[in-house]
Formats: sequence, C-alpha cells, structure tokens
Amino acid sequence: MKKHMLFIICTEFFLLFVLSDIKCMAAFPEEAQAAEETGALEGIPEEERTARFVCAVAAAFPDGSVETVRGTIEGSIAQEMLGENGFGYDPIFYVPEYGCTTAQMDPDKKNELSHRGNALRAMRRIIEERFGKEEE
Repeated sequence: MKKHMLFIICTEFFLLFVLSDIKCMAAFPEEAQAAEETGALEGIPEEERTARFVCAVAAAFPDGSVETVRGTIEGSIAQEMLGENGFGYDPIFYVPEYGCTTAQMDPDKKNELSHRGNALRAMRRIIEERFGKEEE
C-alpha cells in the first residue's frame, strides 16, 4: 500500500450552558469542577444544567485539501461528582440516557459515546475513502 503523509490537528472544549439568569459559561475541566464544588450551580434545575463535550479534528492532505469533522456528546452537569473512571470533568458529566456520569461508565462504552471517539471515527472514514482501508 502506498504511504501518504497527512497532518491531523485535534482540539476539544467543554461547554456548560446554564440558562438560568441567562448565564453561559465555556469551561475547562478545572473551572467546571470548581463551579460544581463551590456550589456555583446550586439551585440550578437539571433541565438548565446542559453540557456538551466537543472535539474537532482537522486533517491536511498531501493534495492541499483540508477536511474537518466534529464529534459531540450531550449531557448535563451532575448534582455531585460521581465515579472513579476517566479524568478531568468525567465525574460531573452526566449522560441521562445511561443514567450515570462518564466516570461511572465502562471504559468501552465511554469510548463508544465520547466526543473524541465520534470525531476520530468520522475522520477515519474520510481517510479510508481517500486512501482505502488499511489491511489488518
């Protein structure tokens, strides 16, 4: 198989949307945890504690073209920090469909649902379309 050189950039961010009092805060893990730990979200109802993980991946191809993809996972900020798996904001990122935080999830399930996994799988499909599938 012919080898190709390409450049990939991955960036991510965490958005915490608190609609009460028309507040919106983009937070990094430490800021989100600090907000939760200091009670900054105390009294904010569940439906107004929405959050989203976002990961953007860009690939620059040898022909000069660039492709970008975005992966997300939707959730909310938990009422308390729960779980031992993961890192950063996983203990406060609650996924309602699964009834737990990402820190409480089995690592395989978390990877299946994660914003990083979604973005990287989307980029892999683009790369496979351009260069063909890698034989294992």
